[in-house]
Amino acid sequence: MSTSTRAAEDPDEPSETSSWTVISPSSTVRITRAVDVFSAGCVAFNILSLGGHPFGDRFSRESNILRNNYRLDRLDTLSGGGTEAKDLQLERGAVKVIGLDWRKKIDGILLENISKYRKYDGSLIRDLLRALRNKRHHFQDLPAEGRRVLGDVPDGFLAYFSTRFPGLLLHVHGFVADSRVLRGEPAFRGYLEQTCEH
Repeated sequence: MSTSTRAAEDPDEPSETSSWTVISPSSTVRITRAVDVFSAGCVAFNILSLGGHPFGDRFSRESNILRNNYRLDRLDTLSGGGTEAKDLQLERGAVKVIGLDWRKKIDGILLENISKYRKYDGSLIRDLLRALRNKRHHFQDLPAEGRRVLGDVPDGFLAYFSTRFPGLLLHVHGFVADSRVLRGEPAFRGYLEQTCEH
């Protein structure tokens, strides 16, 4: 209540209320479930980050919301809830990266093999990455036909998955680069430093 009063008194000061709801360029926002989810996400981030906002300080929030410019790196140091929030960021735009079900893009012999050992959700990038890691680490355990389909490691393996999911590598690269914790990991550091130099 006091926030809206303060905003009314000083029209040049950004409204605190507007940074917790969806901002529409047309200034008329229909109240929908999406608006509620956006607001709930901002509040959850605020609680998990001990006072932060995913779209920055109060002076830049509105423009950041309009540009969809957010930062979740304050969640990197959290356990439990922070990991779940970061998983949501990895899955953002999943349909564009992997389609509705990545399992439908994998040859039957491989899908049968990976499904023997664990259940994978075809709508999740995380599960595709797990399947990739597992098949790479257990490549020699694949039946001969599965190895033939994938091709030699690393070139054939990379070609197999990058032709089926051409946006996956850049999507994961962006996710890692945006994470303060992940980009400091030795396994990723070399790739990210090379990117910054070019």
